[in-house]
Amino acid sequence: PPGPPSNIIFGTPNYVTYQPHHWYRNLSKKYGPIVSVWKGTNLHIVLNTAEDIQELCTKRGTVYSSRPKMFVFHDIIFHGMFIASCPYNESWRKQRKILTLCVGPSKIKALQPCQEYEARQYMNDLLNSPENFYLHAERFGTSILTSTVYGYRAHDIHHPSALALLMMGSWMEHKMHPTRYIDDNWPILQRIPRALAPWRRQYYKDAALLLKIAKAWWEPCKQRVKDGINIPCFATDFAKTYESEGWSNDEASMVTVSLLLAGAGTTGATLNFLIMGCCTNPEAMRKAHEELDRVIGDKRLPVAEDEPNLPYVRAMIKEGLRWRPFSNQAGFHHATSKDDVYKGFRIPAGTRIIPNAYSIHQDEKKYPNPDNFEPMRYINYSLSATEAANLKDGEQRDHFGYGAGRRICAGMYVAEASLFIAVSKLLWGFDIGYAKDDMGKDIPIDTLAYDGGLFGKPEVYKACIAPRSPAHAKVIRESFAEATTDVRSLADESNDGNLAGMQELVDILKNDPDVTVG
Repeated sequence: PPGPPSNIIFGTPNYVTYQPHHWYRNLSKKYGPIVSVWKGTNLHIVLNTAEDIQELCTKRGTVYSSRPKMFVFHDIIFHGMFIASCPYNESWRKQRKILTLCVGPSKIKALQPCQEYEARQYMNDLLNSPENFYLHAERFGTSILTSTVYGYRAHDIHHPSALALLMMGSWMEHKMHPTRYIDDNWPILQRIPRALAPWRRQYYKDAALLLKIAKAWWEPCKQRVKDGINIPCFATDFAKTYESEGWSNDEASMVTVSLLLAGAGTTGATLNFLIMGCCTNPEAMRKAHEELDRVIGDKRLPVAEDEPNLPYVRAMIKEGLRWRPFSNQAGFHHATSKDDVYKGFRIPAGTRIIPNAYSIHQDEKKYPNPDNFEPMRYINYSLSATEAANLKDGEQRDHFGYGAGRRICAGMYVAEASLFIAVSKLLWGFDIGYAKDDMGKDIPIDTLAYDGGLFGKPEVYKACIAPRSPAHAKVIRESFAEATTDVRSLADESNDGNLAGMQELVDILKNDPDVTVG
């Protein structure tokens, strides 16, 4: 396919690695919707339309569902055991099955009590310290994840278990950038023996650290099972069966931590982008308030069962995932497993395929004024994101925030449920707007500013969040107090059995230059 001039050895000059989705979109305006660029000797083909992503990633999924060979990140650092970077092979299918058992559609009902409790704490935290809204959203998503996988709650964002996960997510995002390593950009270097490649020493140090991280989470769960403590979570079930299923202890610890890292930061980032959207469009928030007042009133919090009656709240969530999706920066690349031809273009085996959702979400024909946060775009869209992902026509999808094809996010069912439970309560209970400076003027927000990770959380920003009324605040506090009596049956509230291990990880990770939180 067409693309900018490139060098056969050094690739495309000035290849943009920070927020590349903007660059890819600009290239598509010049060269067309399918663009070729090179990083080192690796061919990258960028897809910028729903039609092309649907055809290649979904309909031709047997060819376009693999991953590029990530010699450093996947083979060395992750010991070949990270599902998100795993090639499309038997190992991937085995890990995908485990992931589906952990966060697939069958788990939606089972996880609702956990999601409900964490959302109530999220509301209570916002009442107590609204200035820390960014961290409260991250705690909410983190605690659901740690409870689901390991049975440990992150009840405080400053607790070592919560900090450890946030730091691990930041560490991983920087380590796994697909254009970071010379061994991957110039694959011929992979033939050099380890003893003659001194630059790889850090890779193996990272691999040892990751295994240490994995075991710090895994071993206490195994011990908990041996002690007869049966906290419902994936690790509890897996600890009972991993040996009979043919996994070694190291493999089991890596598979389990991979489930944790695969979802790290996603829900919190989505909530913080949505709060940002409310700041930019107060009319959208007013419409949500009207709907919630009409359907729910001010005597109770909305719950999961209210979703069919709250179409505007659902539209708010969809627009947030279109407007600023967590995966905006193109995330993990797909790869072709064999040669193919599409629209007259030859696509060799091993080509990196980049589905650029940003171009689709910014299509002015489909989304007039695409950079505006406007939930009314979806007010008549009745399908859930999971239902829309199964449509044969990609142009009819609501958004591509969860990816496409056989590599689509396996946890999207649980993520959708978590977002509705949290967002409906957030909009029910609070007014959201720009923070003010000392002169009473709005403090602007750069809505295009992402952190430096592979996927992209919003940079920390300021906002004003306040309860809508004393009555709303009273309901929030009372509902949180009621739920607190049940939380110990959901997960380990204190995580004291794992405290020393988590604190050790925090102490190690806080000195790593690739960690940008904590």
